[in-house]
Formats: sequence, C-alpha cells, structure tokens
Amino acid sequence: MDRKKVSPLNFKDQNQKLYFIALVPGNPVQHEIMQFKEDARNMFLSSRSLNSPAHITIVPPFNLALNDEGKLSADITACLGKVEDFYIELNGFGHFGQKVIFVDVADNQLITDINKRLKKGLASYLNSEQNHDNKFHPHITVAFKDLMPEKFQMAWTYFSAIDYHRVIKLDSIVLLRHENRMWKIIRSFKF
Repeated sequence: MDRKKVSPLNFKDQNQKLYFIALVPGNPVQHEIMQFKEDARNMFLSSRSLNSPAHITIVPPFNLALNDEGKLSADITACLGKVEDFYIELNGFGHFGQKVIFVDVADNQLITDINKRLKKGLASYLNSEQNHDNKFHPHITVAFKDLMPEKFQMAWTYFSAIDYHRVIKLDSIVLLRHENRMWKIIRSFKF
C-alpha cells in the first residue's frame, strides 16, 4: 500500500484550530437573537451568522495548535482575574456599512476593560493586527458576510423597525472553537 507522505508543515496545519473569545447571553435573549438570525436567513438570504451562538466578540478569531488549548484556557483565567457578574443593555439595531446588521450593545466600560485585558494578556496568541486594533464596538451580529448589497436596505428597514431593548446579566466568558463549519463553545469561564 502506498502511503501519502505528510510533511511536518502539513501535519502542523492539520492540528491548527480557529478560536475566539466572547460573551454569550443566556435564554431567553439567546433564543430571541437566534430568531433574528433565522429571519435574516429566511427573509434576506443571509445565513452565515447562524454558524455561532448569539455573542459579543471580545477577542476575534485566531489560530492555535489544538494541543495548546489547555495553556490558552489557563492564560484566559489569569487574564480575567477577579471580574464580578455585570449587566449590559441591548439597545436596538445598528449596522456597519451595508454588510453587517447587529443588535447594538450600549456603552459599557467593563466590556471594554475585559477586551483590553484579554488582548494584552493573550498578545502572544494574536497576530499584530488583532493586537493593535482599537476599533472595539461591542455588538451581536444578526446578518453579515453573505448579506448581499441588494438585500441590505430591505434587511435594514426590517430590523431597524423592531423595538428591541433588554438588560441582561453576564456571569461568564466563553472560548469557542471552529469545528465542521460551526463555532462550538468549548469552555466557559465563570466570573
């Protein structure tokens, strides 16, 4: 039998996974926002946001070897230190250009502080662009990437007319890993 030779570079690539760190609301808000994502799919043909739970990205996606996941988890715990449960306000919808529609998160200094703390403490995991990106706008994406320009105005008209306001308590941050075209929560870090 002829075995295909695997170079060390290819072997390493096969062990790389994509991760990100986020705040994930519980139910009923999780269910409500997933329904908005389903509306985006069914009405405006934008389904990519359904590949993850409703979330606020704190540290954007980065590559990591699967066997370094334990070290990453320990480093996240160390970076977080002592964070108390806190409340955030979801305040209607917003958009970035004509490509992304999201549930807006009201300004919250604690979310910004957690973002800065994790980006600084996890700098060795991130590429330089992620590490120096100061454009942090907490939000929960409803439609993006596959929202076609010709569908954007209809989608924005629909979502901007929805009166959606919630105050929710957050008591943890999560680590997600990309598996089979979906983002899966693999670890939760309680505050």
